[in-house]
Amino acid sequence: MSRQLIQQYYSKVDKVIQYGGVKNETAIRGAFHDLLNQYAEKRNLLVVEGCPVQGTEGRNVIPDGVLKNAFRLDLGIWESKDEADTLDDEIDKKHKKGYPFYNALFEDSRTAVLFQYGEKVASANIREPDELDKLLHSFLDYRNEYIVDFEKALEQFREHYNPSVIARNEAEKNSARMTKQSPPSKSSSKSRGIASKSSAQAQRSFSRNDARGEAITKESIFHYCYAVLHNPTYRKKYELNLKA
Repeated sequence: MSRQLIQQYYSKVDKVIQYGGVKNETAIRGAFHDLLNQYAEKRNLLVVEGCPVQGTEGRNVIPDGVLKNAFRLDLGIWESKDEADTLDDEIDKKHKKGYPFYNALFEDSRTAVLFQYGEKVASANIREPDELDKLLHSFLDYRNEYIVDFEKALEQFREHYNPSVIARNEAEKNSARMTKQSPPSKSSSKSRGIASKSSAQAQRSFSRNDARGEAITKESIFHYCYAVLHNPTYRKKYELNLKA
């Protein structure tokens, strides 16, 4: 499937060049953006164009695309150039302007270069499908320590506050309580009814307004707080305060 997507990308670029007679960045970068998102969607990620990110010089920069997850966390940046540019020179210019290189992909429709943790880790001939496929996977699979911690904490939170688990536990407690309060011969059907009712009530308490987006859930609050407090940009900006 990946190879098929890459072949489709080649076809799009070749068609733009054939029909338009141009190879500039503006004309052909859309095809690479499509390819990136076709890979990214398999991981529930998205490359968003025109999105500002915090640069290393303390001000925002706007790459051609930013790799994001559903919690709006920045996972990487993408920069497209064309054959009229010297890719290494363009990379150097972006570095001097403060573009973050924690997970940065640069390409000019001929060569793709990947930087991670500030170091060049891979390059690929774009017209070699296997090389390009490997590099794209490396770019999209990147997770820094903050993202890894966030995903672990989210999984633990979901397990702990799973509505089904809470509902079941509440139902079992009510059932046990009623069993103690009533004679065994008369309590069985009553406790089952109460258990069922408690389970339904607990489920509704978690999902009553979720479908309409009207409720702010515990999980929503957790997502927001964790995302803010563990975002590298936030931690760098308020480093002195956090150390105090």
